[in-house]
Amino acid sequence: MSSILVAVEPAFVSVGTLTASAALAKALDLSLVLARLPSEERSDRPDVPDDLKSALQVLQEMGGQVQWCPVQGNAETGLTDCVQEHQARLVVFAEDPRSTRLEGLTGAIIRNLSTPLLLVRDPDPLRRWARGEITLKTMLAMDFSACSQAALSWIQGLNARLPVDLELFHVSWLPGQRRRLGMLNPRESHSEEAEEAEIRQVLLREMGAFSGRLPGVRYSVGLSLGRTADTIAFAATERESDLVVVGTRQRQGLSRLWHGSVAGGVLAEVRSNVAVVPLASESVSQVGPLCLVRSVLAATDFSENGNRTVQAACALLPEGGTVHLVHVVDPHLPEAAQAQIRSRLAALEIPSARAAGVRLKVEVLSSRTPAEAICARAERLGVDVVCVGYRGRTALGWGSISDAVLKRSERPVLVVKNPSWA
Repeated sequence: MSSILVAVEPAFVSVGTLTASAALAKALDLSLVLARLPSEERSDRPDVPDDLKSALQVLQEMGGQVQWCPVQGNAETGLTDCVQEHQARLVVFAEDPRSTRLEGLTGAIIRNLSTPLLLVRDPDPLRRWARGEITLKTMLAMDFSACSQAALSWIQGLNARLPVDLELFHVSWLPGQRRRLGMLNPRESHSEEAEEAEIRQVLLREMGAFSGRLPGVRYSVGLSLGRTADTIAFAATERESDLVVVGTRQRQGLSRLWHGSVAGGVLAEVRSNVAVVPLASESVSQVGPLCLVRSVLAATDFSENGNRTVQAACALLPEGGTVHLVHVVDPHLPEAAQAQIRSRLAALEIPSARAAGVRLKVEVLSSRTPAEAICARAERLGVDVVCVGYRGRTALGWGSISDAVLKRSERPVLVVKNPSWA
């Protein structure tokens, strides 16, 4: 039978954590396993200390199955073996301020298993939630990775049995977003407040698309100039979250130091209960469903091949789709000349667009680096595909705008050489 396993420090027995875990196990139809860790001080203690005997009696009176699993030898290895032996669906730790091995134990679970772990700092809301008395205020600290998808699926599984008030919270580094969205042009007159509002709007749109726009779920964005974990901790405190959930990935060696840093920082900094949901390495390669192309950004330089690129973009779309037609000019080009270019874009004859019922929207972009401008506009618009033309190799090799867009774009790119089908 699957279980919830509670790691118990011999010198620190949190009765609140044990009763909350027992209530959760009962609500989820799981058995409860108490894994007593070996003493850090290596002092002689009875197999079942008196304080644990009292706790066991309380748990047995609550009903449900309670099993005892003393961990032998090395704490990390023994706990991992115990988790596997009892088919644990969740590993629970109570924060012990005197223990020096919590980081090592949680790291061993994340590194070796795909079992979620829960660090309990305030057991009362967890106990009341498991008993059906409250809805648990839960924050998922998410990025746009498979790790966050796994964490979201785990929360949804809990929500099917116990009610969760869920907020998806994404932290993004502000300078990086400004660069991604092309907000570094000195000629732009937008205020910092307006730029940050647009960044939030773009990220909220992307969060909704990533998660499937879940009904009843709140979405919010934190723009940071510092550590991601600090921003998450501040937001969790401000919102009085009962539980913060973060996904992480099983990694080895140096990659673990980098990619595990956010989860480790959240465990260390957030003062509420924290759940970490590991994603097994072999699960990373899973491919999700393809999305329907509804909007395309097509860049043209008014050459024959550039205009063919626009036709190719129109051919990608179903009826009612949108092509954002752009041309990049030097920032110092007079406004009157830019207006003429906008008129020229609007006057382009695209028979395939009319035939397919595709909407055309034209825009002139000002930049000394066309590829950066194209990619930034694609991000701000949230298009599904970027279309650019290819005019052949230059004397310096590729060196073309299409090559630069391919290297820089975070979205699918269609490079059109000779679109006979357009």
